[in-house]
Amino acid sequence: MTQDNSPLADMAGKMSKQNDGGPAFPIPNASDMDGYVYAPQSEGMSLRDWFAGMALQGFLSYSDHYCAGSTDAGDMIKGFVLETAQDAYAYADAMLEARQK
Repeated sequence: MTQDNSPLADMAGKMSKQNDGGPAFPIPNASDMDGYVYAPQSEGMSLRDWFAGMALQGFLSYSDHYCAGSTDAGDMIKGFVLETAQDAYAYADAMLEARQK
């Protein structure tokens, strides 16, 4: 498989080390009146992961982008899936960068 030198891949490499956007769905501690914490704080997934998931959902909803069910070209499909996931994170990184402006 060849290295992806596209602008999106370059952006993904730069942003992924810098900013995950913080928690997408933070949940504060839940406690009773005596202070007993029965649901500890959870930060859940990062905003970057949420954006990537939304981008991936969009990619996969376009039928020409998704080749599930084909087993004839396993390595090609694995490469395509990895590339699609990397593209999803590149879009997520672009969303995080746009939020900073």
